[in-house]
Amino acid sequence: MDLFFTLIMLVVLSGLLALIVLMYVFQFQFPVFFKQQRIGRNNVPFTIFKFRTLLEGKEDNEARRFWWGDVLRFLSLDELPQLWNVLRGEMSLIGPRPLPIEYLPLMNAQQRQRHQVRPGITGWTQVNG
Repeated sequence: MDLFFTLIMLVVLSGLLALIVLMYVFQFQFPVFFKQQRIGRNNVPFTIFKFRTLLEGKEDNEARRFWWGDVLRFLSLDELPQLWNVLRGEMSLIGPRPLPIEYLPLMNAQQRQRHQVRPGITGWTQVNG
């Protein structure tokens, strides 16, 4: 089901994805994508992809913000590149949000149970809050 719906979404959203990338190019905002290691199914790490919403190389998060990143974050469009992770089988459309790899040693056995399923682009918390 994930693969089927993801392929449909990529076809429908391909124009929007191209427009978002072009906005980065026209503003000379590189790199376009934010990549980070996250915890996947069975505690296997994977690289998550998002559109970058903060500027590179500055310490203060407030100083790192730029208008296009704020727009993408407000509309949750920064999450669209995660469809690539779904196609690769690393994520699902619905499931617990993937946590940064640094969290793994801090979790107890009960908390690690969330990694028995693929992490999702959206989950219970996002739908209900």
